[in-house]
Amino acid sequence: MCGVRRAGVFLLVTLAVVGVVAGAAGATEHAPAPGAAQLGDEGIEPDGVLLRADLRSNGDARWTVEYRVRLNDENTTAAFESLRTDVEANETAYTSTFAERMGATARAAENATGREMRVENVSVRATRQQLPQEYGVVTYRFDWTGFAVASGETLEAGDALAGLFLDRQTTFVVAWPDGYATTAVQPTPDERRDDAVVWIGPTDFADGEPVVSLSPTASEAEGGGSATGATGGNGDGGDGEGGDDTTDGGPSVLVVAGGALLLVIAVLGVVLWRRSQETSRADSDADSGSVPPAGSGDGSEAAAEATATGAESVDADTGDDGTVEAAEDAGPAEAEADEGTPDPWEDELLSNEERVLALLEHNAGRMKQQAVAAELDWSDAKTSQVIGKLRDAEEIETFRIGRENVVALPGSGLS
Repeated sequence: MCGVRRAGVFLLVTLAVVGVVAGAAGATEHAPAPGAAQLGDEGIEPDGVLLRADLRSNGDARWTVEYRVRLNDENTTAAFESLRTDVEANETAYTSTFAERMGATARAAENATGREMRVENVSVRATRQQLPQEYGVVTYRFDWTGFAVASGETLEAGDALAGLFLDRQTTFVVAWPDGYATTAVQPTPDERRDDAVVWIGPTDFADGEPVVSLSPTASEAEGGGSATGATGGNGDGGDGEGGDDTTDGGPSVLVVAGGALLLVIAVLGVVLWRRSQETSRADSDADSGSVPPAGSGDGSEAAAEATATGAESVDADTGDDGTVEAAEDAGPAEAEADEGTPDPWEDELLSNEERVLALLEHNAGRMKQQAVAAELDWSDAKTSQVIGKLRDAEEIETFRIGRENVVALPGSGLS
């Protein structure tokens, strides 16, 4: 069975699981994101899903739901091309179904929080991207009004999704406008950026989580904010409306709202699968199925590991041996990158191993290990662990020149 079709079938099973959880108003179980359920004997799971909420100062949010599939064989590539053609020709058919189901999710959250909410401006597109491997990407975007609480100058988000569960293929990003800083974040995110926090599945949010409290002036103390985040209030205590609604609505109601979001995501996968099947049959291949989400290559750790420190940090220092200069030629290569396009290793859905491979490929196939750690903002221990996995899988080569560890892609000419 083609990987695209099997992943689509997997989402059908996920849909059934999510529907059961979302329908149990008093349930304490958390609804699984796509990929959380097991597909019996098939053992198939989506490659990855990105959920991103970009908050606005008025409490609205611009949402992105992104699915990816690795185009690593002819059947999968043909199925995605059929899907992309259908999306371009029938965009309204995709967006109307998504808007209807996402609207139901917003209404459930509205009932739970007491805030008026709407889903507007839904769009969809299907593209192919090099990350550096080639992926098919289906992206939905929409505005969710009233998603966060805007009280004075403070923002608090998360109560509309209380009790959300992320499986290991899913990444959830909450970003905010310039001029804000966190006063409380719960639970502890896997990654903090200047303008966002990131949770990487598997993550099981408790009732009343996630919480992201923001202020234009206050800055969250190092390791602090847990007491505020646990209650769902913000650092200034000015978020009475949002906090009271969360408490009055009850955790079980909010869990249903979180489950409803995942129901929409699962249904979307089903729609993509069915449409891809129809177009594939028209093209004569009954074994070509759908497009599920995608992101991590090995499924071991969905990736949202962090912002690069800047092109000039790739390898600013000189080595002990002149032969290392080849590893230092990466600077000009980075300078030639498109300024408007994010660096490929910054992609939120790449695994740690894929980020290293993308970085090496961008820098002539070899770098100092220390430069890899600096560019990815990783600790030496984490860098060594990831590079060790790649070396064991024979995807990279490592050697020493003087006191420097050098990492290279096979065939780069340094080994």
